[in-house]
Amino acid sequence: MEIINTYVDFEGQNKLDNILSKTKLPFSFDLLSIDIDGYDYYVWKSFTNYKPKFVIIEIDSDVKPGDYSIYSKKNNTPTGFSAVCELGIKKGYFPIFHSGNLLFADINLLSKFDFKLNLDINHLYCDPKIFYY
Repeated sequence: MEIINTYVDFEGQNKLDNILSKTKLPFSFDLLSIDIDGYDYYVWKSFTNYKPKFVIIEIDSDVKPGDYSIYSKKNNTPTGFSAVCELGIKKGYFPIFHSGNLLFADINLLSKFDFKLNLDINHLYCDPKIFYY
């Protein structure tokens, strides 16, 4: 096990691919968790050199499905459910669970287990208020 304590960015020297390239991590590792309060979407979008089996990524669950907002520091816009789901699907992942974070599985992994995909991904959205009340 390696522990790396560093700033992660979506470009340049601190791009996640660059950081992980200095480790012995295999191309297909088990779990990637991205929870950095803001640039999560951009970090995952720029992450191209590895293919983890599962990805957990933080979203702003107050942004309802159908709103494709993506984080902007300038406008203080949060990234929501639909934008991250769309990105995950483009990257070859399918959303399987939402609880404030979104859990994705590699579509190839799901197909090996004959996992039935419900293509209406909006059924996964869970209003965050149920977790706090």
